[in-house]
This record gives sequence, C-alpha cells and structure tokens, in this order.
Amino acid sequence: MTKAAIYRGPTKGYSLTDSDVLWLARAFVGEAGKDVTEREASALFYCWMDRFLLVNAKWLQSGWSFEQLLRAHSQPINPKWIDPSDTLCQKYPNQCTPSAIARRQYISTLSIDKLKKMGVWNYAIKAQQGDLERVIEEPTYDFAACSLTAKQNRPNKGINIGGNCFLVYSSLKASEKKQVLEGHVEVTKVTGERILSAGVILWAMIVGYSIYRLLK
Repeated sequence: MTKAAIYRGPTKGYSLTDSDVLWLARAFVGEAGKDVTEREASALFYCWMDRFLLVNAKWLQSGWSFEQLLRAHSQPINPKWIDPSDTLCQKYPNQCTPSAIARRQYISTLSIDKLKKMGVWNYAIKAQQGDLERVIEEPTYDFAACSLTAKQNRPNKGINIGGNCFLVYSSLKASEKKQVLEGHVEVTKVTGERILSAGVILWAMIVGYSIYRLLK
C-alpha cells in the first residue's frame, strides 16, 4: 500500500496531508478550471512545491503547512480575496466583482465528491503519493498568466503551459534570485512494506540495546 510520498528540499522534507490534498485539488480548479489537464496540474503542483521548499521566504522560515502556502499564493482560494471588505479587495475592486467573489467562494467549498466528478481529485492524490510526473525538469519558483509575466521586465516570460507561465531560474529578477536555495526537490515514495521494514529494524535495535544493558 502506497503512503504519502516525502518531498525533500535542501533544508526540510514534507508529506502532503489529507487537508493539503483537498486544497490542492481546489487550487487546480481555481487556477486552470474544472477541465484542468494532468499536464497543467503537474506544472502547478511542482511550482507550488518548489516554491514551498526552495524559496527562503516566510513559509519556509516559519514552518507553514503546504495548505497555508497554497491559500496564500493561489488567489481563487485565498480567504483575503473572498472577503469584499478585506483590504486587498478594497485596494483592487476590479478584481473583486460579485461574480469573481462568487467563483472563489464556490471553489473554496468544493467537496471531494464534486472534485472526483471533475476528475481533479485523482491529480491531487497522485501528488500526495508521488505519482504525478513532473513536466518541467527545472525547478519553477512562481507562475502567473503569461500576459502578466510578459509585462514584468523579466529576462524571459517563463514556460507557457495552459496560458500560465512558469518561472525557472533564468526567468527570475536579481532580487528574486537572492531568495532561492540551491538544489532540487527530490521525491521519495513510501510503501507499506518500507514502513514495516523500518519498524522491524527499529524494534530490533531496541531489543538489542535492552539485551546489551542487561549484560553490561
């Protein structure tokens, strides 16, 4: 039986929780629509995971959960963009129209059953188990609509997948590069057999140490 995979960056490892998976599936819908493809979902997930483990910002320094990063980064599920009275909506009212707010509220309350019917839930489960294949080999540290990244005075606008442009190292500005940690995110799949094996080894070590103490 496959358990949650471990994603390892230079300073920490992380396994997706069930709550992470739920919000990841919702974020897929929010960023790419209910017809999101597996290729699009993969690009989105690995960008968020690379950002989570390879960018030395508040989420890495303060020990955020992956869900916290998702909800802070993805506008459609960010609680601050759902409340029209929040300072962000007050500052950018054109992005907080009644229809935009209603869409975000809908996405943020999607049930597992609805996500399964959309076909999106499977992508999130694959991510949890380490079975979602990476489609961009290089680490990606952020993304936005290509129409936006093209206006940001970057060395290049990033890699276009489904209308979103994913920023690799060569796409970053000098100030952004300062926060990037060297390395890649490695994925380790964890099976029930491996967990059992580790438990047997640990138990043998405990028994062996107990015998050593008795004979000492």
